[in-house]
Amino acid sequence: MHLPKLWYALLFSGLLTSASSPAGDEPPPGITVSGTCTQSVVPDRGTLTVTADFISPDAKQASQQANRQYETIRDRIKRLSLADFDLSTTEAGVEEIKEWEKNRMVSRGFRARMGLRVMTSDFKRLGEVLDLAAKEGVKDIGRLSSQVSPARLLEAQGQCLKDAAANAKEKARKLSESLGRSLGAAVSIQESTGESGPRPFPMAAMSARSASLEAAPPTIEAGKVDVSATVTVRFELK
Repeated sequence: MHLPKLWYALLFSGLLTSASSPAGDEPPPGITVSGTCTQSVVPDRGTLTVTADFISPDAKQASQQANRQYETIRDRIKRLSLADFDLSTTEAGVEEIKEWEKNRMVSRGFRARMGLRVMTSDFKRLGEVLDLAAKEGVKDIGRLSSQVSPARLLEAQGQCLKDAAANAKEKARKLSESLGRSLGAAVSIQESTGESGPRPFPMAAMSARSASLEAAPPTIEAGKVDVSATVTVRFELK
């Protein structure tokens, strides 16, 4: 079988191009390192939930009792003048309590609940809210927790990313110098951030007896939150 002269020319040209072109697919010499950063941030927001909880044979009476306690606590918390405070209702409802008795369901009355969530930057003063709720006879004091506001978290993460990048560059410089090379430009960067800190913890409601004592309200301390960042960078080597 004889190929036309044009095919020979095209084939010969392709071989020359393949032989003369450098191995462009191979990446230039480089080094890949990861830098890390971890720093502690003090939470600037705290939350506490107090819930009015009443049981009565009459649904209307239970609802009125819960609503009365809820409004009293809400008004008294407002008078505390907490910094950057925010109040929100977490639950509100009435349900019938039923139990099995002699193979049938028997009504045991009605339970009414109204929950109030308190958020403030005065974390230490949440102890005053605890004291207030106990003195008002609140039976259900929810979880106390601390948070870092989005603005402060972004600021901390941004600084940690810078520190992690600087850590990666310093590691790459030392490694390259130990191999007799110099560090070139960064050609790729990957990053990740995270946070971890104290979990919310349950707060037991104070008894009516302890509520009657004229003791100073407790000072609440916020645990720190750890902000972390990892930056993986590939540098060229000269």
